[in-house]
Amino acid sequence: MPKPETSKEDKENYDKKLELAKKETIKNIQNQLRENDLDITELDDQRTCYSEEKSFLKELEKTQDPSLSMEEKEKIQQEAFPLI
Repeated sequence: MPKPETSKEDKENYDKKLELAKKETIKNIQNQLRENDLDITELDDQRTCYSEEKSFLKELEKTQDPSLSMEEKEKIQQEAFPLI
């Protein structure tokens, strides 16, 4: 089945709606940041912290493996958590 052709007017209408949706999304994000007293860097920091926490928990789970010797568990801990 042939694809229906899109008119120039349809394309312009789509582009206008898309641009309006983008502006509304940005406006909404700015409002939410202001209402929650946040800025973009804080959002990024929270994602980074979450990622680090997830990695920490994953490494911690490895040390719970009963088949590992005490030396292997200590090595994993030292590699994963050098500051602890």
